[in-house]
Amino acid sequence: TQVNIAVVKYEQQDYKSAENFATESLRLATELKLNSKIVECRRLLAKIYETNKDYKNALIQIKLLEEIELKLTGEKVKIFSEITRIDRQMAETEKQLEQSNQRRKIAELRYENQQRFQVILAVAAAFILISGFFWFYRRSSRLEINRQKKVNQELLELDQLKDRILTNTSHELRTP
Repeated sequence: TQVNIAVVKYEQQDYKSAENFATESLRLATELKLNSKIVECRRLLAKIYETNKDYKNALIQIKLLEEIELKLTGEKVKIFSEITRIDRQMAETEKQLEQSNQRRKIAELRYENQQRFQVILAVAAAFILISGFFWFYRRSSRLEINRQKKVNQELLELDQLKDRILTNTSHELRTP
């Protein structure tokens, strides 16, 4: 507020009051370490001294202003370098996270492929087992059919033999 009052006093060409308010504002800004307000106060004081043709004090204020601005620039550079370092770390962390996600997806795909392979393997095993059972059943059925045919053939032969015996016996009984 005092800086604003000093500016208004300067614009009203009340240079003495403007100088007093600016000096008091500078003292408060220095105590509170408000660098932007210190710069503003020193710039205003330099204008006031220059307007009053007190070039020596104006030059002192400009030099102090330059020192503060140089200090602020150094601090800004430090801050920017720290921000840049943090940005690089974040980019690296994001890259690592992305790689980790890719590795996780690859692992998931491998797991899914392994499960599919196991399902295919189980289906193939079941098919082989069923095919083996079917082959064994057909083979057993064929053997049983062949055995039944042999038995039927033998029974037919026995039936024919029986008929011959009956025919011979009947003939012998009729013609002794």
